[in-house]
Amino acid sequence: MLLFWGKEQFCFLNDAYYARRPVSIGSSAVDLCPDLVPLLEQVLTTGTAVQSQEDLLGWSKLLIPAGKISFSYSPVFGDTGKPAGALVTCTETIQAEPETMGTGGMAQELILDNLSAHIAVLDPKGNIITVNEAWRKFSADNGGPTTGFVGSNYLLICRQSGEDEAIQIAEGIDKVLRGKLTEFTLDYPCHSPTQQRWFRARVTPVLADGLITQVVVKHQDITEKEKNWLLTQKALQEKQNILDASLDMICTIDPEGRFIQVSRACRNILGYDPEELQGVTFLNLVSKQDQVKTIRATERLVAGEQLYNFENSYVRKDGSLVPMAWSARWEAKEEVFYCVARDNTERKRIEEQLNLQEQKTRTILESITDGFGVLDKEWKITYCNPEAERILGITEETAVGTSIWDIFPEAISLKFYSEYQRALVEQEPVHFEEYLPSIQAWLEVTAYPSEDGLSIYFKDVTERIKDKQALELSEQRFKALVQEGVDMIGILDQEGNVTYVSPTIEQILGIPVEFLIGKNVFDFIHEEDREWVFQYFLLLGSVKQMKLDPFRFLDAQQKYRWIETVATDLLDSPAVGGIVVNARDITQRIQQAQEREDLIRELTLTNNDLRQFTFITSHNFRAPLSNLIGLLDLMQDIPVENPLLAELITGLQTSTNALNNTINDLTDILIIKSSHSKSGEPIRLREVFDKITNQLSIALVEAQADVSFDDTQVPVVNYDRSYIESIFLNLLSNSIKYRSYDRKLKISITTREIENGIQLVFSDNGIGIDLKRYGNRLFGLYQRFHDRPNSKGFGLYLIKSQIESLGGSIQVESKVNEGTSFIITFKKQ
Repeated sequence: MLLFWGKEQFCFLNDAYYARRPVSIGSSAVDLCPDLVPLLEQVLTTGTAVQSQEDLLGWSKLLIPAGKISFSYSPVFGDTGKPAGALVTCTETIQAEPETMGTGGMAQELILDNLSAHIAVLDPKGNIITVNEAWRKFSADNGGPTTGFVGSNYLLICRQSGEDEAIQIAEGIDKVLRGKLTEFTLDYPCHSPTQQRWFRARVTPVLADGLITQVVVKHQDITEKEKNWLLTQKALQEKQNILDASLDMICTIDPEGRFIQVSRACRNILGYDPEELQGVTFLNLVSKQDQVKTIRATERLVAGEQLYNFENSYVRKDGSLVPMAWSARWEAKEEVFYCVARDNTERKRIEEQLNLQEQKTRTILESITDGFGVLDKEWKITYCNPEAERILGITEETAVGTSIWDIFPEAISLKFYSEYQRALVEQEPVHFEEYLPSIQAWLEVTAYPSEDGLSIYFKDVTERIKDKQALELSEQRFKALVQEGVDMIGILDQEGNVTYVSPTIEQILGIPVEFLIGKNVFDFIHEEDREWVFQYFLLLGSVKQMKLDPFRFLDAQQKYRWIETVATDLLDSPAVGGIVVNARDITQRIQQAQEREDLIRELTLTNNDLRQFTFITSHNFRAPLSNLIGLLDLMQDIPVENPLLAELITGLQTSTNALNNTINDLTDILIIKSSHSKSGEPIRLREVFDKITNQLSIALVEAQADVSFDDTQVPVVNYDRSYIESIFLNLLSNSIKYRSYDRKLKISITTREIENGIQLVFSDNGIGIDLKRYGNRLFGLYQRFHDRPNSKGFGLYLIKSQIESLGGSIQVESKVNEGTSFIITFKKQ
């Protein structure tokens, strides 16, 4: 036999082999017998024995005519428990050489004695053939025999011990001997009174001619490895306990996208227990509309990019969608994704409110009489309102994205550049007046810096340079409410004393960590909240975890901050031994809610006061005005000889009638604005069309109007009859009044059905409206855009009020000297 330690080192041969083929110990297996290398690699890789009849060791010249040599390659395991070498046994099947084999056995025992593992070799019946020195020493150190092992039946010894692990080892040896297992391994504890120990038993067969001739039983000490594993498990449990106390969902994901470990926050966020998600592919929970962008984000992670606040939607266990915000990174060495996710519902709600507020702000900015523009830090225009376009002679479409100094290069040498630069550097508003030659106008400018650039208000003050007015702007910037590290984590004992608190407490509340340790947390809670919070605290024990309503907590400035809290009872946990409190500062959210309620209450009271004031004013005007109209009517029957007096009476009558009409108009508008609950009725549009065209028949004939009406798609609408007649009357009257004298008037009225409503479209080929110039004032009260007679600027305001009072809307499409279309949208009933 020969022993190879690895495929490179030849370290032993017995006399029987040397007599047949003398070689030198220390030779490389590659040099000694290169054809043997593939088999050595197989044994070292798989750890299993193989047999061969091929002459790989150069015995062909030594065989007797009738002789036959078989070869067995058995693995030899090192201290690490992995195959470290191979024992090659060459067996001549014609005759045996006991003397030679005996010499080989002594050499094999020498090798086994040098191994640290406890090794015994058994025959096919389970009898011990030999044991190594480590086996004997372990027996002696633990009160067992030091001799007499050879000949003992190891299977019987194991079974008679009565220990479960020994019985399992005996059964494993039996299965290997019978060929039912190619190898048997068992890890088991073997503790002594003074120390804890763990061993790994490994049983491997020795084959000859395909038959099992022996088995090798090895007991390897794996105590250090087992202790390290237990420490690792303890650390993982401690980590899991802390993670489970977080409001955020913290998880790890394998390269195939399957959840490995998930914190308990997933129960509140997704409705699943952590055990339900383990092994589940995370992409199966992502909503369909977000799957593509989520896959691309994962690819960027693997490429080395880190994700912060990546947003997508997940499908909860109940089927509903929840918006999520993720921060994640890919650890290439460990081949794992580390992810933190939180419920983004509240943030989305706030973003919607911000978007609504931005939309309102834009509407306000576009309706103000001042020019307004926004510059980023690179001096590029990002927004300008219609008044800024008019004053500067530019259009938003061509100006956005262009540097202001490219549009107005002469402004670099003027105050514009120096003052804007000062505002950005000092982060202070600037106010100045300067003449801009390219537009030949003096501008009064106020510029407000921000983190993103400049917000600029300006007026054309060329004609009133001495009457300067300062414009103030209050611009509110919102930041993300949910960021990494916004939670405060603390551990309390049963009395509420602080035993641990995270460093974020100092960032959020300004309270040093050292100051809180040992203090009772209830001393910091507002006296009005202290009792009910304490009652909830007492419930812990019967309830493992609870979420408390927001309460007030004292900060370092002796001010109370609103916090929301989740408390988890981990008193029984050896790793924690306390009540874990996870808290978040929501003071800003509480204050904003209160401010919003106060603002709504204030606006409601103001609106009611204004409405009441209008009714009182209208009523107080109407009585004396009616008397005045009556007196003027009586005076018409009285002859007036003085022409000047007659002219004065006529003028007074005209002014009085105009005032009466104005009060009637305002009263109608007020009634419309106050009657949101006005009900509708089914109305045939053809009947309304016929009625109004009959009323306007003379005017239509004089204008030679060609009027077409098509109610094929929607012949009936559910609406207020007086309102729909008013709409037809005003829009047809406007088409006649603002017709073009250069072509025949054509009016088209059509209906159509849309997804969520129906539409009524009035179109004509009249003189049109300059929407770029007047679009933001089109439906204003008493707004006139042409000098045609009998134009009061009241009709469009009236019909817009009538339409919106019943939940409808009106849009305008118009081109100067081409025509106008009014699109009225009604809700489906």
